[in-house]
Amino acid sequence: MLSMLIFVSSMAVGQDRLTVSTMKMGPFKLQMNKQDVEKILNQKIVLAPGDDEYYKTADVNYKDYLLTFIFQSMTESNNPDSLEVYSISTKDVRIKTLSGLGIGNTKQDLFNTYSDKYDISLFATYIYNKATEMSEKVPGTRTFSLTDNELYTQLQFTLVNNFVTEITVSMNEGD
Repeated sequence: MLSMLIFVSSMAVGQDRLTVSTMKMGPFKLQMNKQDVEKILNQKIVLAPGDDEYYKTADVNYKDYLLTFIFQSMTESNNPDSLEVYSISTKDVRIKTLSGLGIGNTKQDLFNTYSDKYDISLFATYIYNKATEMSEKVPGTRTFSLTDNELYTQLQFTLVNNFVTEITVSMNEGD
């Protein structure tokens, strides 16, 4: 009886687990408008300024999963009603790709899983410094990126010392 209860409990937990693909994280899709995201969250999103006037960020809690959204303004007016999801990222260890990879996996795990299926790249990670208005390299950190050329999206894994520490799905603006 106890083993049946454990099995049913583990199934219920697994059903709530969010997955990430090259187009979405859980129920949230790239290019989804802000109002549709708020409907799923059942709450208003508080926006913070992004790296420039066209981007806004929001940290949200969805079913105890911590997600960071970057919204892109789709008009010159920067109207909040014209915002669409540009990227979604997480550091939550429970969120996995459709292939079962996530936070804590290694660079080698990523190569073994994705190198034959996607266009992949590995590059140094940079962050934008608003004070200097320049991008700065983050020591010991790299980004493993797989590109979906049909959807114009990418799935990126931030690696620190060759271990995944963050997952981001985003639009790919191309070369």
